[in-house]
Amino acid sequence: MKIGWFVISWSYAIEVILAALVYIVLAYLCGVGMLSEFVKETGSAWANMTGVLFAASLTIWVAFINITTTDFGGYLRFKGVYGLYSTAFVFAMFTFFLVTGLLITATASWMHIAVRNATLGILIFSAINVVTLVRNATGLVRAHAVFREEAAKVQNERSDSAHGKITKKSRASRD
Repeated sequence: MKIGWFVISWSYAIEVILAALVYIVLAYLCGVGMLSEFVKETGSAWANMTGVLFAASLTIWVAFINITTTDFGGYLRFKGVYGLYSTAFVFAMFTFFLVTGLLITATASWMHIAVRNATLGILIFSAINVVTLVRNATGLVRAHAVFREEAAKVQNERSDSAHGKITKKSRASRD
């Protein structure tokens, strides 16, 4: 279950590449001036949305921190994925916080077109990151289900051995 840093870095790079490609297509189809005007006119609405996403990602991260103080947290550390999930949730928080601040400032009439277009690129990236955040949260839920199954198996084996029941496993290890 342990994932190398190269794979993690590559997955973040893919998101950046995808966001850049979407931005390039939009710039080609609409023009950078129109994209800048779009950010200026709709930036505050997008900032509201990304602000909510920041709060949601913060909530997910706090919940993650709380569950890592349990046996499940030890399980995540043992499997080598604690840092992966923590980094993913913090990265999502940072991305939504950053884009919210940029969107608020990009709506100013004096803001340069390049800043607005860069903000749009980061907004596209953050939209892609929503999918990643949901996938990471569901992955954590799946990991918890596996943990519970493994914990139940261990508990059953302990219960069987405490009651003197001989299971196939214990019989095989005894022979």
